[in-house]
Amino acid sequence: MGALITWFTGSRFALTVGKWAAIALTITLFLLSLRRSGERVNEHLKLTRFRHLNLPPPLWRKAPSRAAFM
Repeated sequence: MGALITWFTGSRFALTVGKWAAIALTITLFLLSLRRSGERVNEHLKLTRFRHLNLPPPLWRKAPSRAAFM
């Protein structure tokens, strides 16, 4: 069994599969990172917009519907 695993992991096929799996994982993690940073930027922009409206904190939840009319 050990010889079979050693043969498979040392084969060109396994190296190619491993390379493409690593590339796919890297791209996936990069896209998830972009999404997360975009969410953080969006939240920051919302908070700064609400601060400029000079609303007290409890009214921030209702502010998006009110901000649409401004």
